[in-house]
Amino acid sequence: MSENKPSDRRTLKTKKAIFQAFSELLKEKELRKITVQEIVDKADISRVTFYKYYLDVYDLYDKIESELLTNIGLITLQLADKPYDNFFKEIINYIYNNRATFDMVFSPNSTNKLRDKLSRIIEGILKKIYSEKLNIPIDSEDLAYTKGKNYEKNILYYFYGCFDTALLYI
Repeated sequence: MSENKPSDRRTLKTKKAIFQAFSELLKEKELRKITVQEIVDKADISRVTFYKYYLDVYDLYDKIESELLTNIGLITLQLADKPYDNFFKEIINYIYNNRATFDMVFSPNSTNKLRDKLSRIIEGILKKIYSEKLNIPIDSEDLAYTKGKNYEKNILYYFYGCFDTALLYI
């Protein structure tokens, strides 16, 4: 029963081996050309073990991407009231500390849809935060241009600059 807990050392070790194998393969070839057999051979596990955790290669990729998006969203929420400098410093630290994952999902061989998803998540969170802070309905055009400043677009501009700069060092 405890074998299925994420804190089980064997489970963590297996998932890490799968991730590393998948990451190496994604650097070599397109996502659609990677097979489960290649992953299990590189990770030195059985196909049964792979299927215990993932449905297929795309499920593995989606779960990695989903975890990344969730974590970036949580960081955004936690740092929403902090000055921009702190916000971007934490984003850069997160990217740096998870550079293997970012390197993999932003590889030329991946689906390259993560950047758009990140943008939509952060834009949505920031819209909600500013809507509540400024007491303006979230769907109001006034929200984007309050006090003559385009808050959302400025933050996304800084985010992309920060994000692109961090990716250069991966």
